[in-house]
Amino acid sequence: MIASVVWSKLGLTCIPHSTTKGKIMPKKEKPVWGWVDDDHISILWNVEDVETQAKKNGLKLTKVECREVLDACLDCHDANFGISWETLDFHINNIFGDRIGKEKNA
Repeated sequence: MIASVVWSKLGLTCIPHSTTKGKIMPKKEKPVWGWVDDDHISILWNVEDVETQAKKNGLKLTKVECREVLDACLDCHDANFGISWETLDFHINNIFGDRIGKEKNA
């Protein structure tokens, strides 16, 4: 998937052309975090990370919705910036911002 990157006065924003919309992707044999082999590292973000960050924003997301956020992070990934808590906040707000402050028991 290719994402359009739009520069604005506020910084970098990403508009995904398409998304899996929370579809469960095929699982790898073993999730890897850290050194994969002598020449590669891997850093993982998971549904629980998104759930935690969403709660800080007053939202309670389903696993499918959390996967949608992770998919947006993957689709819009820019190696110059990586993925951070701010990245999760951006995509949570971009996708579900209309619900912030309107949910009970988030």
